[in-house]
Amino acid sequence: MDDVTKQILFDKFEILSCVKQDESTGVYIARHIYLGKNIFLKTLDQDKIADEAVLKRFKREAKVLARLDHPNIIKVFDFGTHGHFFYISFEYFESSDLRKIMQQGSLTDERKTDILIHILKGLDYSHQNKIVHRDLKPENILIDTKGQVKIADFGLAQGVNESRLTNKSSIVGTPGYMSPEQILGEKLTSQSDLFSLGVIAYELFVGKNPFLGSDVGATINNILTFDESRIPASLANTPAPWNEIIVGLLKRSKKERIGSAGEILKRLGKKESQAAEPIKVEKTKGWKFKAAAVFALAAVILVIFISRPRHTSEIANIEKPLQQIPDTSAVDSTSKNILLQTSVGVKMAEKPSGNLPEKLIPSPPQGNITAKKNPNIPGKLFVRCSPWAEIFIDSVKIDTTPLSDTLRVAAGLRQLILKHPDYPAYIRKIVIEPMRTKVVTVNLDTLFGFLNCKIYPWGEIFIDGKTQGQSPFPRPICLEPGRHLIKVKNPQYQEVVEYIQINRRDTTEYELDFE
Repeated sequence: MDDVTKQILFDKFEILSCVKQDESTGVYIARHIYLGKNIFLKTLDQDKIADEAVLKRFKREAKVLARLDHPNIIKVFDFGTHGHFFYISFEYFESSDLRKIMQQGSLTDERKTDILIHILKGLDYSHQNKIVHRDLKPENILIDTKGQVKIADFGLAQGVNESRLTNKSSIVGTPGYMSPEQILGEKLTSQSDLFSLGVIAYELFVGKNPFLGSDVGATINNILTFDESRIPASLANTPAPWNEIIVGLLKRSKKERIGSAGEILKRLGKKESQAAEPIKVEKTKGWKFKAAAVFALAAVILVIFISRPRHTSEIANIEKPLQQIPDTSAVDSTSKNILLQTSVGVKMAEKPSGNLPEKLIPSPPQGNITAKKNPNIPGKLFVRCSPWAEIFIDSVKIDTTPLSDTLRVAAGLRQLILKHPDYPAYIRKIVIEPMRTKVVTVNLDTLFGFLNCKIYPWGEIFIDGKTQGQSPFPRPICLEPGRHLIKVKNPQYQEVVEYIQINRRDTTEYELDFE
């Protein structure tokens, strides 16, 4: 991708300019052909990365941002894979980062307060959605010429209930803005982001980072050993109530810090960010004109989606409105072979790779009364699945979400299976009616529970007789809610067998010290 002039990437992005590029990653300003708007495009060449953690962070950023919709948080349009590349497309936000703006030295106290309020609103919304940023710093705060502020770069973000992907010897984040618990490798909460915000606010009003040392080691030591009693004196010239707020944020113990971004907003007389706040726009006179414009835009979108080439992303989390699903012509289908109609023609559904678990083998399809009266008329199926999943109908793989078209499926009683490598299979019986659309919406994150295994020194884990591999694991094991039998083996010790209870949407900590 050295020559980016008028280059089309991944069948839908026209590259306008390159922001930065190295051996494995690239950031571009591009035009999204189907959306008809400029976007930021981040790419990662999976064949050229030496550390698998880079890919995990890249995917995590896409997954996290797809869940967040707030005017003070950069928004993801779509993401997925194309060949050996993983990509994320973001809203285009012509801006400069807070670091560069601070270096200009032209910010008034009023403007500093306004910037911090926008950051607080974005953080409050993120924290309400159980997402901790983990790398808040001036470089990740974007500001445009109109004063609009957006938090960016959620590559290190993590759900508050997620297990850490790093061990205590590993530090993620930027040292000068990290909380003490982040340096020590402890569990992070929203208070960890608030400590980072306190450093940013201190730097805005005082003009320097309070912990910056001669090198990384000195900076980390300053954060772990600083004298809290000296902070108020250094804020003597900081306007109220920011002097008190910053003191409350820069507490070494997270339990002593200000409780939430929403609490700070209340102190400042601002509303908490309970939901995404709409960006104000100028009102346009003439409702008839606006209605006509909306219908015209809808027609253009429909034409684009019908005529565009088919491309299936491996990983994505963007739900397509049903209004954008083009109608497709009916095709003949039998109970043994399920055909799907795409914009470029009819193709036979692919057989799943490998053998399905025994419980996934469906019983013979049973047609309902309507189907028996109209045996040759198929129905339609549209599946939304977060984060993404392979779709199987009666054990036959037919597509992968996100879908851009409805799937044509033979009428009758069918078994729907959604498969994602990080979750148990989602299995459900559905009835497909002739000439009708069946819509299924599934959020895998809300259906299962998680098991976080901490085994010392290590152990081979079996759950319900099935091997899960050898600890330590990069992430918690996802399991169906209920009682499970866990067996832990280490040839140097006696094996341990016991029952564990997994609750939906909860993470169960399982600790075992063989010694």
